[in-house]
Amino acid sequence: MISSLLEAAFVATTYRVEANGIFFALRIGKCSPEFDDLLAEAGVEEWTIVTAHNPGGFQSSKENRLCEARFDAYLDSSKLHFYEVGHVADDGKWPEERGRLVLGLNEVEACRLGRTCRQTAVVCGNRGGVPRLVWLGV
Repeated sequence: MISSLLEAAFVATTYRVEANGIFFALRIGKCSPEFDDLLAEAGVEEWTIVTAHNPGGFQSSKENRLCEARFDAYLDSSKLHFYEVGHVADDGKWPEERGRLVLGLNEVEACRLGRTCRQTAVVCGNRGGVPRLVWLGV
């Protein structure tokens, strides 16, 4: 069961993306027409944000490096296009977390990758929709 506090923390986060020299501030449940324009330009319908940092919600620089290496190996082999993302908590109580916004990654594969990185959730979206949390049950 996902706690309401954990869900509130994900919702109270800005997912900052720089793509092609343009900055986007993505939020759970909020549309971004400018971001949809980027997706249309790239010719993709779906995307996801995944991080390899702080698996299971525990801060650990050693674990972050190990998980990020597995994550990077996956991205290298997948040939999917991605952008760096900074996950910034509104209250500043959690340090900025790095992640990737991966274009064309479907929800099933995003969940598999998130579980591999021992994450609690991933953020998924479709062109014309809003970013949404997908809980992984890990």
